[in-house]
This record gives sequence, C-alpha cells and structure tokens, in this order.
Amino acid sequence: MRGYGYSDPMLVFMPIVMLIIAIVVLAAWLVSISKLIEIYTQKHKDGESASTGILWFIGIFASPIVLGLYVCALPDSSQRSSSPNQKNSADQLPSI
Repeated sequence: MRGYGYSDPMLVFMPIVMLIIAIVVLAAWLVSISKLIEIYTQKHKDGESASTGILWFIGIFASPIVLGLYVCALPDSSQRSSSPNQKNSADQLPSI
C-alpha cells in the first residue's frame, strides 16, 4: 500500500485550485450584491439619496439571494407616486 505524502503532485495542486475557486466565488458574490444595489437605486424614488449600507450588510452576511428577494419585493417609484385612490386601468373591468 502506497502512502500519500507531499511528494504527490495532486496535494500541491488542489489547494491552489481551491484558492482560485474561492476567490472567483467571492468576486461573483460581491458583483451580484453590487448589481442588486444598482437595481435598488433605480427603483428608489430619489436614486442617489437611497441608503445602501444596510443592503451591503444584508448581501454580505445573509446572502445575495435574500437581498435580491428584498429588492424585488420593493415597489417601483412610479407605483409609489400614484395615490391609492386612483385605480389603474388594468385593474378596472372592461365596460360593454
């Protein structure tokens, strides 16, 4: 039976591959959070004045999936500006 030591090339190669994969996953995590925050600022009424610190916190410590669900659940600024008493034409029944 052969013992595996540090002379095996796979034991040297695998940690390098795992480090590269970890760096790529971290970069994808941060890019996805950044894109979701861009969507939030576009949906927000004031755009640039939207506070995004808590969104970064949610994205980093919860996950980008949770942040995406939160951003998608927010209404658009055009929907917020209309008064609740006004009925949307899509909500009204057609008349004969």
